Amino acid sequence: MKRINTRELQRQTRKVRELLMRGATFAWENRRRVIAYITPVQEFSDRPVVWPDVMARLKKQFGWRVFADSRSLLGGKREERF
Repeated sequence: MKRINTRELQRQTRKVRELLMRGATFAWENRRRVIAYITPVQEFSDRPVVWPDVMARLKKQFGWRVFADSRSLLGGKREERF
């Protein structure tokens, strides 16, 4: 793991980026203390992401109940506040 400080990172960004693309990992230092690790991103898979079925979950929790609009519930109270 290579160590790099803020000034080197600012001035040699292109070189650091190229090394990251090759798989290098850096320890970013501030006053000789490591504050972060800069690592290359892992490759993403070609598999599609499975998203949860939110509507099915809502139907399971609440069924087919229809809730009143919040404006109708708070309408009178809002006018009282002002």
